[in-house]
Amino acid sequence: MGCRETRGKQKAKGNWEAVVDPEKQKQIIGYFLEEALEHVETIEKGLLDIETMVADPEMVNEVFRAAHSIKGGAGMLGFSSIQHTAHRFEDYFKVLREDPNFQIDQTAQSLFLSALDGLKELLDQLQSEEGLSDATATSITERLQPVFAKLQAHLGFAGDREAAPAVDNRKEILIVFQKEVPQRLREMLELFKQPDTPTGRQKLRALCEGLRQLGERYQLKAWQELLAAVHEAVGNSALSYKAIAPLAIKEIKQAQELVLAQRASEIAVPAALRKTIPMTVSQTNGKPDSWLVFVEQVGWRVMDSWVGDSGLRYNLDAPTGHLPAPIWLASWNQTQDGEGRALEKEYSAWRQKLSDCGL
Repeated sequence: MGCRETRGKQKAKGNWEAVVDPEKQKQIIGYFLEEALEHVETIEKGLLDIETMVADPEMVNEVFRAAHSIKGGAGMLGFSSIQHTAHRFEDYFKVLREDPNFQIDQTAQSLFLSALDGLKELLDQLQSEEGLSDATATSITERLQPVFAKLQAHLGFAGDREAAPAVDNRKEILIVFQKEVPQRLREMLELFKQPDTPTGRQKLRALCEGLRQLGERYQLKAWQELLAAVHEAVGNSALSYKAIAPLAIKEIKQAQELVLAQRASEIAVPAALRKTIPMTVSQTNGKPDSWLVFVEQVGWRVMDSWVGDSGLRYNLDAPTGHLPAPIWLASWNQTQDGEGRALEKEYSAWRQKLSDCGL
Protein backbone atom coordinates (compact mmCIF):
# COMPACT_ATOMS: atom_id res chain seq x y z
CA MET A 1 0.00 0.00 0.00
CA GLY A 2 1.13 3.51 -0.71
CA CYS A 3 -0.63 4.98 2.30
CA ARG A 4 1.27 7.28 4.61
CA GLU A 5 0.80 8.56 8.12
CA THR A 6 -2.02 11.12 8.14
CA ARG A 7 -0.50 13.53 10.64
CA GLY A 8 -2.07 16.94 10.14
CA LYS A 9 -4.61 15.47 7.77
CA GLN A 10 -8.19 14.35 8.24
CA LYS A 11 -8.15 13.32 11.85
CA ALA A 12 -9.73 10.11 13.07
CA LYS A 13 -11.77 9.80 16.22
CA GLY A 14 -12.66 7.34 18.95
CA ASN A 15 -10.43 4.29 19.32
CA TRP A 16 -8.20 5.54 16.50
CA GLU A 17 -6.86 8.31 18.76
CA ALA A 18 -5.28 5.67 20.98
CA VAL A 19 -3.14 4.35 18.11
CA VAL A 20 -0.02 6.51 18.30
CA ASP A 21 2.50 4.22 16.60
CA PRO A 22 2.93 5.51 13.00
CA GLU A 23 3.54 1.99 11.69
CA LYS A 24 0.35 0.81 13.33
CA GLN A 25 -1.52 3.73 11.82
CA LYS A 26 -0.31 2.83 8.34
CA GLN A 27 -1.28 -0.79 8.90
CA ILE A 28 -4.84 0.10 9.90
CA ILE A 29 -5.29 2.57 7.05
CA GLY A 30 -3.88 0.00 4.65
CA TYR A 31 -6.38 -2.59 5.78
CA PHE A 32 -9.24 -0.11 5.40
CA LEU A 33 -8.09 0.91 1.92
CA GLU A 34 -7.72 -2.66 0.76
CA GLU A 35 -11.30 -3.48 1.75
CA ALA A 36 -12.73 -0.15 0.57
CA LEU A 37 -11.21 -0.48 -2.89
CA GLU A 38 -12.64 -3.99 -3.20
CA HIS A 39 -16.07 -2.59 -2.28
CA VAL A 40 -15.68 0.22 -4.83
CA GLU A 41 -14.90 -2.41 -7.46
CA THR A 42 -18.12 -4.23 -6.53
CA ILE A 43 -20.13 -1.00 -6.83
CA GLU A 44 -18.54 -0.08 -10.16
CA LYS A 45 -19.22 -3.53 -11.58
CA GLY A 46 -22.89 -3.19 -10.67
CA LEU A 47 -23.20 0.35 -12.05
CA LEU A 48 -21.61 -0.55 -15.38
CA ASP A 49 -24.40 -3.09 -15.87
CA ILE A 50 -26.99 -1.10 -13.98
CA GLU A 51 -30.09 -2.40 -15.78
CA THR A 52 -29.19 -5.99 -14.89
CA MET A 53 -28.30 -4.92 -11.36
CA VAL A 54 -31.63 -3.17 -10.73
CA ALA A 55 -33.50 -6.26 -11.94
CA ASP A 56 -31.52 -8.53 -9.58
CA PRO A 57 -32.29 -7.96 -5.84
CA GLU A 58 -29.14 -9.80 -4.78
CA MET A 59 -26.94 -7.55 -6.91
CA VAL A 60 -28.63 -4.47 -5.43
CA ASN A 61 -28.07 -5.85 -1.94
CA GLU A 62 -24.44 -6.48 -2.80
CA VAL A 63 -23.73 -2.88 -3.82
CA PHE A 64 -25.76 -1.62 -0.84
CA ARG A 65 -23.65 -3.69 1.55
CA ALA A 66 -20.47 -2.52 -0.18
CA ALA A 67 -21.41 1.15 0.35
CA HIS A 68 -22.44 0.43 3.93
CA SER A 69 -19.11 -1.27 4.68
CA ILE A 70 -17.11 1.67 3.32
CA LYS A 71 -19.22 4.05 5.38
CA GLY A 72 -18.70 2.00 8.54
CA GLY A 73 -14.95 1.65 8.14
CA ALA A 74 -14.47 5.33 7.31
CA GLY A 75 -16.65 6.32 10.25
CA MET A 76 -14.63 4.19 12.64
CA LEU A 77 -11.38 5.80 11.49
CA GLY A 78 -12.84 9.30 11.38
CA PHE A 79 -12.54 9.92 7.61
CA SER A 80 -15.79 11.87 7.51
CA SER A 81 -15.64 12.88 3.84
CA ILE A 82 -15.43 9.22 2.76
CA GLN A 83 -18.05 8.23 5.32
CA HIS A 84 -20.61 10.80 4.15
CA THR A 85 -19.98 10.09 0.47
CA ALA A 86 -20.46 6.35 0.97
CA HIS A 87 -23.58 7.10 3.02
CA ARG A 88 -25.07 8.88 -0.02
CA PHE A 89 -24.55 5.77 -2.13
CA GLU A 90 -26.08 3.65 0.60
CA ASP A 91 -29.21 5.83 0.62
CA TYR A 92 -29.57 5.77 -3.17
CA PHE A 93 -29.06 2.02 -3.41
CA LYS A 94 -31.74 1.71 -0.75
CA VAL A 95 -34.15 3.41 -3.15
CA LEU A 96 -33.37 0.79 -5.80
CA ARG A 97 -33.61 -2.03 -3.29
CA GLU A 98 -37.02 -1.00 -1.98
CA ASP A 99 -38.53 -0.68 -5.47
CA PRO A 100 -37.70 -3.73 -7.66
CA ASN A 101 -39.62 -2.12 -10.53
CA PHE A 102 -37.64 1.11 -10.47
CA GLN A 103 -36.99 2.34 -14.00
CA ILE A 104 -33.32 3.24 -14.36
CA ASP A 105 -31.86 5.10 -17.34
CA GLN A 106 -28.55 6.21 -18.78
CA THR A 107 -28.69 9.58 -17.04
CA ALA A 108 -28.89 7.94 -13.62
CA GLN A 109 -26.05 5.60 -14.57
CA SER A 110 -23.84 8.52 -15.62
CA LEU A 111 -24.56 10.39 -12.40
CA PHE A 112 -23.83 7.31 -10.30
CA LEU A 113 -20.50 6.77 -12.08
CA SER A 114 -19.54 10.44 -11.71
CA ALA A 115 -20.24 10.25 -7.99
CA LEU A 116 -18.24 7.03 -7.76
CA ASP A 117 -15.30 8.78 -9.40
CA GLY A 118 -15.41 11.24 -6.49
CA LEU A 119 -15.38 8.45 -3.92
CA LYS A 120 -12.45 6.80 -5.69
CA GLU A 121 -10.62 10.13 -5.72
CA LEU A 122 -11.01 10.43 -1.94
CA LEU A 123 -9.65 6.92 -1.44
CA ASP A 124 -6.80 7.47 -3.91
CA GLN A 125 -5.83 10.65 -2.10
CA LEU A 126 -5.85 8.84 1.25
CA GLN A 127 -3.62 6.19 -0.28
CA SER A 128 -1.18 8.76 -1.68
CA GLU A 129 2.02 9.91 -0.03
CA GLU A 130 0.44 13.25 0.88
CA GLY A 131 -2.59 11.67 2.52
CA LEU A 132 -6.11 13.10 2.58
CA SER A 133 -5.99 16.67 3.87
CA ASP A 134 -9.06 18.54 5.08
CA ALA A 135 -8.70 21.00 2.20
CA THR A 136 -8.57 18.25 -0.43
CA ALA A 137 -11.49 16.38 1.13
CA THR A 138 -13.58 19.56 1.19
CA SER A 139 -12.72 20.36 -2.43
CA ILE A 140 -13.75 16.90 -3.63
CA THR A 141 -16.97 16.74 -1.63
CA GLU A 142 -17.98 20.23 -2.77
CA ARG A 143 -17.54 19.13 -6.39
CA LEU A 144 -19.75 16.13 -5.68
CA GLN A 145 -22.64 18.15 -4.24
CA PRO A 146 -24.20 19.09 -7.63
CA VAL A 147 -23.83 15.49 -8.82
CA PHE A 148 -25.62 14.14 -5.76
CA ALA A 149 -28.31 16.82 -6.04
CA LYS A 150 -29.05 15.84 -9.65
CA LEU A 151 -29.00 12.15 -8.80
CA GLN A 152 -31.31 12.67 -5.84
CA ALA A 153 -33.77 14.61 -7.99
CA HIS A 154 -33.54 12.06 -10.80
CA LEU A 155 -34.30 9.18 -8.45
CA GLY A 156 -37.22 11.10 -6.92
CA PHE A 157 -35.53 10.72 -3.55
CA ALA A 158 -37.09 13.16 -1.06
CA GLY A 159 -34.25 13.28 1.41
CA ASP A 160 -33.48 11.66 4.73
CA ARG A 161 -34.69 8.08 4.55
CA GLU A 162 -34.82 7.80 8.32
CA ALA A 163 -37.86 10.08 8.29
CA ALA A 164 -39.91 7.33 6.59
CA PRO A 165 -43.01 5.98 8.33
CA ALA A 166 -42.38 3.63 11.23
CA VAL A 167 -43.87 0.61 9.46
CA ASP A 168 -41.42 1.00 6.55
CA ASN A 169 -38.57 1.44 9.02
CA ARG A 170 -39.47 -1.83 10.75
CA LYS A 171 -39.54 -3.62 7.41
CA GLU A 172 -36.10 -2.26 6.56
CA ILE A 173 -34.71 -3.30 9.96
CA LEU A 174 -35.94 -6.85 9.39
CA ILE A 175 -34.30 -7.02 5.97
CA VAL A 176 -30.96 -5.62 7.17
CA PHE A 177 -30.77 -7.71 10.35
CA GLN A 178 -31.79 -10.89 8.52
CA LYS A 179 -29.11 -10.49 5.86
CA GLU A 180 -26.26 -8.39 7.18
CA VAL A 181 -25.88 -9.60 10.77
CA PRO A 182 -25.44 -13.31 9.86
CA GLN A 183 -22.85 -12.32 7.26
CA ARG A 184 -20.86 -10.32 9.82
CA LEU A 185 -21.12 -13.18 12.32
CA ARG A 186 -19.68 -15.58 9.74
CA GLU A 187 -16.81 -13.17 9.13
CA MET A 188 -16.18 -12.96 12.88
CA LEU A 189 -16.19 -16.76 13.21
CA GLU A 190 -13.61 -17.05 10.44
CA LEU A 191 -11.37 -14.52 12.17
CA PHE A 192 -11.73 -16.29 15.52
CA LYS A 193 -10.47 -19.47 13.80
CA GLN A 194 -7.27 -17.68 12.73
CA PRO A 195 -4.19 -17.12 14.93
CA ASP A 196 -4.61 -14.37 17.50
CA THR A 197 -2.82 -11.29 16.11
CA PRO A 198 -3.20 -7.51 16.57
CA THR A 199 -4.39 -7.28 12.95
CA GLY A 200 -6.99 -9.98 13.55
CA ARG A 201 -8.31 -8.20 16.60
CA GLN A 202 -8.46 -4.92 14.69
CA LYS A 203 -10.57 -6.62 12.01
CA LEU A 204 -12.87 -8.05 14.67
CA ARG A 205 -13.27 -4.65 16.29
CA ALA A 206 -14.06 -3.13 12.88
CA LEU A 207 -16.82 -5.72 12.38
CA CYS A 208 -18.20 -4.95 15.84
CA GLU A 209 -18.20 -1.23 15.07
CA GLY A 210 -20.02 -1.84 11.81
CA LEU A 211 -22.69 -3.84 13.62
CA ARG A 212 -22.92 -1.18 16.33
CA GLN A 213 -23.59 1.43 13.66
CA LEU A 214 -26.63 -0.56 12.54
CA GLY A 215 -28.11 0.19 15.94
CA GLU A 216 -27.12 3.83 15.64
CA ARG A 217 -28.79 4.02 12.26
CA TYR A 218 -32.09 2.61 13.53
CA GLN A 219 -31.84 4.12 17.02
CA LEU A 220 -31.53 0.75 18.76
CA LYS A 221 -29.76 1.90 21.91
CA ALA A 222 -29.58 -1.51 23.63
CA TRP A 223 -28.07 -3.08 20.51
CA GLN A 224 -25.46 -0.31 20.38
CA GLU A 225 -24.51 -0.88 24.02
CA LEU A 226 -24.10 -4.63 23.49
CA LEU A 227 -21.91 -4.23 20.41
CA ALA A 228 -19.83 -1.55 22.15
CA ALA A 229 -19.22 -4.04 24.97
CA VAL A 230 -18.24 -6.81 22.53
CA HIS A 231 -15.95 -4.32 20.76
CA GLU A 232 -14.12 -3.61 24.02
CA ALA A 233 -13.99 -7.29 25.02
CA VAL A 234 -12.37 -8.19 21.71
CA GLY A 235 -9.77 -5.52 22.41
CA ASN A 236 -8.82 -7.18 25.71
CA SER A 237 -5.65 -9.03 24.67
CA ALA A 238 -5.49 -10.68 28.10
CA LEU A 239 -8.33 -12.92 26.93
CA SER A 240 -7.88 -15.59 24.27
CA TYR A 241 -10.08 -15.99 21.22
CA LYS A 242 -11.30 -19.23 22.77
CA ALA A 243 -12.60 -17.31 25.78
CA ILE A 244 -14.19 -14.46 23.84
CA ALA A 245 -15.63 -16.12 20.72
CA PRO A 246 -18.46 -18.25 22.20
CA LEU A 247 -19.71 -15.42 24.38
CA ALA A 248 -19.52 -12.74 21.68
CA ILE A 249 -21.16 -14.82 18.94
CA LYS A 250 -23.91 -16.10 21.24
CA GLU A 251 -24.83 -12.66 22.58
CA ILE A 252 -24.89 -11.01 19.14
CA LYS A 253 -26.99 -13.85 17.74
CA GLN A 254 -29.48 -13.65 20.61
CA ALA A 255 -29.66 -9.86 20.25
CA GLN A 256 -30.33 -10.23 16.53
CA GLU A 257 -33.23 -12.57 17.30
CA LEU A 258 -34.68 -10.00 19.70
CA VAL A 259 -34.45 -7.29 17.05
CA LEU A 260 -36.20 -9.50 14.51
CA ALA A 261 -38.91 -10.22 17.10
CA GLN A 262 -39.29 -6.45 17.62
CA ARG A 263 -38.07 -6.81 21.21
CA ALA A 264 -34.81 -4.90 20.88
CA SER A 265 -35.41 -3.08 24.17
CA GLU A 266 -34.86 -6.42 25.96
CA ILE A 267 -31.23 -6.64 24.80
CA ALA A 268 -28.83 -6.39 27.74
CA VAL A 269 -25.09 -6.66 28.30
CA PRO A 270 -24.66 -9.80 30.46
CA ALA A 271 -22.42 -9.79 33.51
CA ALA A 272 -20.16 -12.41 31.92
CA LEU A 273 -19.44 -10.04 29.06
CA ARG A 274 -18.94 -7.01 31.31
CA LYS A 275 -16.24 -8.90 33.20
CA THR A 276 -14.21 -9.33 30.02
CA ILE A 277 -14.02 -5.59 29.37
CA PRO A 278 -10.72 -3.99 30.45
CA MET A 279 -11.44 -0.96 32.60
CA THR A 280 -9.59 2.31 32.14
CA VAL A 281 -8.99 4.97 34.77
CA SER A 282 -11.56 7.23 33.13
CA GLN A 283 -14.15 4.47 33.24
CA THR A 284 -13.56 3.72 36.89
CA ASN A 285 -14.09 7.39 37.66
CA GLY A 286 -17.38 7.32 35.78
CA LYS A 287 -20.58 5.47 36.57
CA PRO A 288 -20.80 3.55 39.87
CA ASP A 289 -21.61 0.26 38.08
CA SER A 290 -18.41 0.57 36.01
CA TRP A 291 -16.44 1.00 39.21
CA LEU A 292 -18.07 -2.09 40.73
CA VAL A 293 -17.21 -4.17 37.67
CA PHE A 294 -13.61 -2.99 37.92
CA VAL A 295 -13.16 -3.77 41.63
CA GLU A 296 -14.73 -7.19 41.12
CA GLN A 297 -12.30 -7.86 38.28
CA VAL A 298 -9.24 -7.12 40.40
CA GLY A 299 -10.65 -8.91 43.44
CA TRP A 300 -11.21 -5.96 45.77
CA ARG A 301 -14.87 -6.93 45.99
CA VAL A 302 -15.93 -10.61 46.16
CA MET A 303 -19.52 -11.92 46.24
CA ASP A 304 -20.85 -8.38 46.83
CA SER A 305 -18.52 -7.89 49.81
CA TRP A 306 -15.48 -5.65 50.00
CA VAL A 307 -12.18 -7.31 50.91
CA GLY A 308 -10.94 -5.62 54.09
CA ASP A 309 -7.38 -4.62 54.92
CA SER A 310 -6.89 -7.84 56.84
CA GLY A 311 -7.56 -9.80 53.66
CA LEU A 312 -4.81 -8.11 51.65
CA ARG A 313 -1.17 -9.12 51.75
CA TYR A 314 0.73 -6.00 50.77
CA ASN A 315 4.36 -6.18 49.76
CA LEU A 316 5.88 -3.04 51.21
CA ASP A 317 9.18 -3.67 49.42
CA ALA A 318 7.65 -2.71 46.07
CA PRO A 319 9.75 -0.04 44.28
CA THR A 320 8.55 3.55 44.39
CA GLY A 321 5.71 4.12 41.95
CA HIS A 322 4.60 0.50 41.89
CA LEU A 323 1.58 -1.15 43.44
CA PRO A 324 2.03 -2.31 47.05
CA ALA A 325 0.39 -5.61 46.10
CA PRO A 326 1.45 -9.30 46.16
CA ILE A 327 3.34 -8.56 42.93
CA TRP A 328 3.99 -5.39 40.96
CA LEU A 329 4.43 -4.51 37.32
CA ALA A 330 8.18 -4.79 37.06
CA SER A 331 8.33 -3.03 33.70
CA TRP A 332 5.67 -0.41 34.32
CA ASN A 333 7.99 2.53 33.72
CA GLN A 334 10.71 0.76 31.76
CA THR A 335 9.07 -0.87 28.75
CA GLN A 336 10.30 0.28 25.34
CA ASP A 337 7.62 -1.71 23.55
CA GLY A 338 5.86 0.75 21.20
CA GLU A 339 2.69 -1.36 21.08
CA GLY A 340 2.56 -1.92 24.82
CA ARG A 341 2.68 -5.71 24.59
CA ALA A 342 5.09 -6.02 27.50
CA LEU A 343 2.83 -3.88 29.66
CA GLU A 344 -0.21 -5.92 28.66
CA LYS A 345 1.64 -9.10 29.58
CA GLU A 346 2.63 -7.64 32.96
CA TYR A 347 -0.94 -6.54 33.63
CA SER A 348 -2.29 -9.97 32.72
CA ALA A 349 0.23 -11.62 35.03
CA TRP A 350 -0.71 -9.23 37.84
CA ARG A 351 -4.43 -10.03 37.52
CA GLN A 352 -3.66 -13.75 37.46
CA LYS A 353 -1.56 -13.39 40.61
CA LEU A 354 -4.37 -11.53 42.34
CA SER A 355 -6.68 -14.39 41.42
CA ASP A 356 -4.19 -16.99 42.64
CA CYS A 357 -3.85 -15.14 45.93
CA GLY A 358 -7.62 -15.09 46.36
CA LEU A 359 -7.76 -11.31 46.33
